[in-house]
Amino acid sequence: MWKENDMRGKRTERRQRIRSVSWRLRLMGTILLGAAILLSVSFWGAYRIFLKRLEDTNLKATTLTFEQTERNINRKLQQAADSANRLLDEDIVLQYLTGNTNVPAEQSREAMKVVEELTAVMNYNPDLAGVALVNEEGHAIGITDWKMTAVADFLAEGKGDRFLKNSESRYPFYMWFGAEEVKKEFDGNHDFLNFFEANGGVAMKMLVGIRTIAFGENGTSYLFVSVGDMELKECYSQVLYNENTALLLDGGRRIISRTDGGELNKKPEYASLIPEDSDVGEFSFKKECGEEYQIIYYELPQYGWTLVNEIPKRVYQQQANELKGVLLFLWFSTLSLMFVFFIAWIGRYTKPVEQIIQGMKRVQEGNLEPVHFPASGIAEMDELGEQFGTTVDTIRALIGRVRSMDREMAEEELKTLQYQINPHFLYNSLNSIRWMAVMNNNPKVADALLLLARIIEPILRSPSSYWTVREELDFLDSYVKMLTLRFGGALEYEVDCGGVLKECVFPKFTLQPILENCFIHGMIPGDTMKIRIEIERKDGLLEVCVRNTGNKIEKQVLKRLNEALERRQEPDAAAGSIGLLNVNKRLFLLYGMGADMRVSSGELEDTAVVVKIPEKTVEKR
Repeated sequence: MWKENDMRGKRTERRQRIRSVSWRLRLMGTILLGAAILLSVSFWGAYRIFLKRLEDTNLKATTLTFEQTERNINRKLQQAADSANRLLDEDIVLQYLTGNTNVPAEQSREAMKVVEELTAVMNYNPDLAGVALVNEEGHAIGITDWKMTAVADFLAEGKGDRFLKNSESRYPFYMWFGAEEVKKEFDGNHDFLNFFEANGGVAMKMLVGIRTIAFGENGTSYLFVSVGDMELKECYSQVLYNENTALLLDGGRRIISRTDGGELNKKPEYASLIPEDSDVGEFSFKKECGEEYQIIYYELPQYGWTLVNEIPKRVYQQQANELKGVLLFLWFSTLSLMFVFFIAWIGRYTKPVEQIIQGMKRVQEGNLEPVHFPASGIAEMDELGEQFGTTVDTIRALIGRVRSMDREMAEEELKTLQYQINPHFLYNSLNSIRWMAVMNNNPKVADALLLLARIIEPILRSPSSYWTVREELDFLDSYVKMLTLRFGGALEYEVDCGGVLKECVFPKFTLQPILENCFIHGMIPGDTMKIRIEIERKDGLLEVCVRNTGNKIEKQVLKRLNEALERRQEPDAAAGSIGLLNVNKRLFLLYGMGADMRVSSGELEDTAVVVKIPEKTVEKR
């Protein structure tokens, strides 16, 4: 049996050690998990902010570059237009445009003179890829950067009308179009267009400008000028970095030019996402190939075109991934340092907590011995341990007081039971003696016995601790009459109490010891003592004041008496005040801190005992 108990005790101790380690591990795990989540959220937020900053930087850099590109395009197209306009200063060109010069074949003298003027313009501006004239009779003559010339009749009826009509609406300015769009519109099946297409022709010339020279009844003449691929790309070549692609879109969002040599005159996949009412902006787009791009657009309102920069996100995400690697290293390093720190911290901080937990378990098991914890060097833990020890001491003191009160209440109950032993025998015996005094013609003895019976009767009537104020005053009336028989006419007694208050609940025999104290300590031989009882309601309390005109209480004695009443001291704590202390203790047992009792006395005032109790706190039983 002893071995079994020993093994059970060891198992219990082992379980307690496991629980001790377990809660420490849970604490450390919880803190580390919270730190890991906080760090993860913070680092992920930093990573996303870094990516956003890169995108914003790309937008700002591209916008600045596109602003310069816009200026470059404006300058290059204006130079091309100015160079072509020089042809209008030559008589042979004007004669050709008005149809006054006959150009029947490419090798005619007039045609050669026009070609010389076209060649001079091409030589003057190397950016030009081709120049062509169309006169009022529909004949066309032109030259390309390959120095190839063509003389032919103009296009069939209706071909290219959209471009020609637009140029007429902008007279005398140029209208610029993408070369592939022009090629498609003019159909490419005429000798004149075959000339442009023959050596790379229109397909290699990114922009075509068309200007109306004159229009009227005799017909309309036009000037065609083309800017080459390489010359146009020079305008936005500085946009190229990080494997991106720059594009130039026309008003219909078709590609005029691009830096990667891809297909022209088609809409990019994201064309519909470019807003119509925004001059500059950016958005993300994942192409059919699955790669995600940052698309930055910039409007050229003068021409109705749009510059676009396609930046693969994987390019600058490589930079972000470098930051991600640094953040991951910091994440693991921080958690590792926190782990080491928490091991040291738990060893120091949880030990006093564990001691307090063990102390709580002892208290739970009923062990209320004084608790003292060794100093840990941590002010908060030491304060907590001290407060716990103080709490245990307070609980032990309260339990002692409760046990003492239980014993006293048991004794009171026993006395009550003893008082109930044949009470009618004593009461009937007094009545018998009273009738004997009456029969022997002794009225004073008979009256005294009658008063004594009235005093004893409520004492023997019921063990209850309460009755009404009226019953308390009736009992005092009999008691005072008995004292009057004893002291003759040396006593004046009066009561001031409203009729409603007489129905309030009142603790039995509370005022009788106070009145008795007045006679014992306050009676002055040869003088008439005046006793007055005042009962009133104040702030929800029933206040009873017992005044007498007897001896005054010395200041030091009065001070000690009130201190004893305030501390609820035992009846023998202040000599000569046992009755008052008994009443005070009884009120505390019945009402707790809700009751109060004070004594006042002075040379210019009567001695007064004031009792305050809650009004109607206990129902009458």
